[in-house]
Amino acid sequence: MKHDILDLSIQELDTLLLDWGEPRYRSRQVFQWVYSRLATLFSPMTNLPAPLRERLTGEFEICRPKVVETSKSRRNLPQITESAPTNTASFD
Repeated sequence: MKHDILDLSIQELDTLLLDWGEPRYRSRQVFQWVYSRLATLFSPMTNLPAPLRERLTGEFEICRPKVVETSKSRRNLPQITESAPTNTASFD
């Protein structure tokens, strides 16, 4: 079973990639792709070496919440897991 990379803190990602023999800056690159560029796959992370992208793909997934319902009151119902929807509200 793959793990959600969003469950890792930057420190945990740093430790993991160092344990895999990657240089320290790799965790910052992955973090930037996941949190700044909102990547949903590892394959587009072309500034990472192909073997690292393949290993990340084999061991992790990027599980972003998806909106399963929207109402006129601008409330969204994102689905965090298949069995646990959560309410949120937008204050635009």
